[in-house]
Amino acid sequence: MQSLPVQFTALMEALLGHEFPSFINSLDSQITGLRTNTLNISPEILRELLPYQLESVPWSKSGFWISEIDDVEALPRPGRLPYHAAGLFYIQDPTAMVVAELLQPLPGELILDLCAAPGGKTTHISSLMGNRGTIIANEIHPGRVWELAENLARCGVRNTIVTNDTPERLSQRFGPIFDRVLVDAPCSGEAMFAKSETARREWSMKLVESCSLRQSTILEQAANLVRPGGILAYSTCTFNPIENETVVARFVQNHTKFRILDGKQLPGSSNGRPDWLGKESAFREIEYAIRLWPHLSPGDGHFVVVLQRMPEESYPGKKHAGYRPCPKPEADIFADFCNENLRVAQSKVSGSAANTGNSISLLNRNEAMVELQNNGRIVLVRDRLYLIPEIMPDLAGLRVIHPGWWLGTIRQGDHNRFRRFEPSHSLAMALKADDCVRSTGWRNSDPEVIDYLRGKTFPSMGEKGWVLSTVDSFSLGWAKRVGNILKNHYPRGLRWN
Repeated sequence: MQSLPVQFTALMEALLGHEFPSFINSLDSQITGLRTNTLNISPEILRELLPYQLESVPWSKSGFWISEIDDVEALPRPGRLPYHAAGLFYIQDPTAMVVAELLQPLPGELILDLCAAPGGKTTHISSLMGNRGTIIANEIHPGRVWELAENLARCGVRNTIVTNDTPERLSQRFGPIFDRVLVDAPCSGEAMFAKSETARREWSMKLVESCSLRQSTILEQAANLVRPGGILAYSTCTFNPIENETVVARFVQNHTKFRILDGKQLPGSSNGRPDWLGKESAFREIEYAIRLWPHLSPGDGHFVVVLQRMPEESYPGKKHAGYRPCPKPEADIFADFCNENLRVAQSKVSGSAANTGNSISLLNRNEAMVELQNNGRIVLVRDRLYLIPEIMPDLAGLRVIHPGWWLGTIRQGDHNRFRRFEPSHSLAMALKADDCVRSTGWRNSDPEVIDYLRGKTFPSMGEKGWVLSTVDSFSLGWAKRVGNILKNHYPRGLRWN
């Protein structure tokens, strides 16, 4: 590793004392974390499929870590495995996995991930919820929000709304309705020094102070979004107390309705440090925060604190937004697609008095498709069909990327006739081989798997129509058999070089 910023090393030596040499040495070793996407596979089966010697992450049942891979030719990087493209795991630092575990999301809740890109914590939250309930995953950066959306699609996440807006506008729009709010705050990234030359080069005390002010501003807005009795979690991937203990102490002292919950003692963890607060050192509750250090536990390092808003008897509860149900012509087009390509016993548009609008009733053994009736409502947004979640806040006036699970697009045929439904990648990634009438049946060792991920087409005999491209029955994306050709519909922006 290139040299660290002088001010940083001086600060850490003063803070850590006799632990400083071990801390500095730990920055020279890199490990890779893999979190099982339990929406698709169990940790036990994933361990059998992957070619690495995996160690369990002590604070996450779905987490593993591996030492740095030296022989790239013998063992490919995790991101170059087809199983990664199939959404079986997420590459995530082990210490970052602690955040969703401490947030403790529950199925059926309404949750906000305020600074969500690239999606590691959102996908973890969704897996802990079993795709039940609603997550609003917000990312203010207009470029990073698309990376967030891609990762949610790859992992088969179905219960998430993706927005691209400011915390201030979200606070004004929603108010205190969320059961849990996560602020994984933008920070100076000191825990990234081992992996990122950019983080080391851009670091300065001015950046630290700037991040601290920004973090406090975000927390101010987040406080307005937590319902009475709800949970607010704050986390960073940096070490200095200015962005951690100081930010939290300042927030709690200015918001008497919030209290810090006593954090769990985790293997290799340490407590927050009130003695690092200076004039605010009397704030002893900061000891309830959790610190994970690279010299004490596997991973780069993280800071997490969980707060609760005091309950109030007058809480009005969540409000559901009105919605315009999918018009019958478009619903029928989608039903035709399901009949022709998915294993359904019956497909119809139902509009009974018990329903607030049209919904696709699919009586089949596909859990993802059953959700179209049981756990949500189908809407048409311009030319796209979405399944909006059961808990649907009013999104009016916000910059919305996806208002729910994107199912696909209604395409116009020649001369605006013969409209058809084109399924989305996010629909494919929520399916398995047995859910579809046609699938490729490829195994991981088959050369067609890599060729598909590179965007190639294949000669293919058989029934025409949409085909689910799979590796060991796990979805990679769509293909379409036209004549004797299997056309590749893997998204161009995701294709391998």
